[in-house]
Amino acid sequence: MTGTDVTVARAWAIWACGALFYAYGFFQRVAPSVMIDELMAAFSVHATALGQLSAAYFYTYALLQIPIGLMLDRFGPRLVMAGAAFLCALGSALFGLAEGLALATIGRLCVGAGAAVTWIGVLYLAFRHLPPSAYAVATGLAMATGMAGAVGGQAPLSLAVAALGWRQTMLAGAGVALLLAAALWLLIPATGRRVLAADRPALGESLGLAGGLKATWALAFFAASAAGPMLAFAGLWGVPYLMVGRGLTRPEAAWAVSLVMIGWGCAGPIATTLERRFGLDRLVLMAGAVASAVLAWALLLAWPAMPVALLLAVLVVMGLSGAAMVLSFALARDLADPRAAGTVSGIINTAVMGAGAVLQPVVGWLLDLQWDGSSGPAGRHYHVGAYEGAFLALPLVILCGSAMLPLLRRFRLRSNHVQSESTERG
Repeated sequence: MTGTDVTVARAWAIWACGALFYAYGFFQRVAPSVMIDELMAAFSVHATALGQLSAAYFYTYALLQIPIGLMLDRFGPRLVMAGAAFLCALGSALFGLAEGLALATIGRLCVGAGAAVTWIGVLYLAFRHLPPSAYAVATGLAMATGMAGAVGGQAPLSLAVAALGWRQTMLAGAGVALLLAAALWLLIPATGRRVLAADRPALGESLGLAGGLKATWALAFFAASAAGPMLAFAGLWGVPYLMVGRGLTRPEAAWAVSLVMIGWGCAGPIATTLERRFGLDRLVLMAGAVASAVLAWALLLAWPAMPVALLLAVLVVMGLSGAAMVLSFALARDLADPRAAGTVSGIINTAVMGAGAVLQPVVGWLLDLQWDGSSGPAGRHYHVGAYEGAFLALPLVILCGSAMLPLLRRFRLRSNHVQSESTERG
């Protein structure tokens, strides 16, 4: 038996259903990247507006990160996660049926609100139903499942869009979300309000402890600068760029971009292995991740005719640089007050998703600034130079975030000093 009154098999089934929901959220996150031409034609919009439409997912996702944990504690995972999956179904259906940009945006907002539960929810299910010894494994598997959903939102989705059309594909996505809602409701046992520890701070105190720590904001800015460019590229603009700039077909470009997500999924376990086996400092690994990201962008933008094999390797390295974001959460556990560690993680995750929400339309705006007046069946056509000019902003964002590393080092040294003094007094 596990920590709750369910069998081990059912506990893993509950967790697996939550992991599939997390994969679905990632699938929806990147889905617009393989239907850009269709969306621009359907809604008669340019790149800036399309970037805002795609980024609507991130607006509600980011805003809800901190409240989600409170909702899970108050109402339990059964109601919150099944309701969130139903909200995803509603949003996907609205998006697929929309005749105008306003209704499509509402659909994306609903999908983002529902998907906001997925990562915190699957971790909550692992904590509530699996034995403690299985928590780390479940967390790693959940991340891998999410990346599989992101890969599914690239090449496989592009084939479905080509065969069925984007509207029918999004309606099918609504059906999948309804099945997930039913499965979550049936599998997760009904539970009352979770008993809270006596020393757990109230919401206001927790926010004060987290927000009053300068390291929180330094980590949030750093993590956002590391993840935001990947969310802008892999989540929306990478596929059309590879089609225009590298001459790939849409399925080929989608498969190539999915390598970024695969690298991102592997980044955490690789970084953890390097840290534990070779004793490498987290800040050293984070600096290496930043350097690899900048190198990947430099090669991508400066070498238009690089061999395809090297291009694919560069995209993998770009994804692996996501270790910088993953390690930010681990470092937060070192630096934060233990009573507010969850709130600090929520703030960092809000910043990460907020960066995606900002950078997707920013890249679209930069594309529109460089539009040369040419058009195609889907509307505006952007030449490869426009993409390369717009993408220059992304490594600059990464470099700006790297300025936080010396500050984080000082925070860490101070934290270690305080812990050492506390141990001596004890």
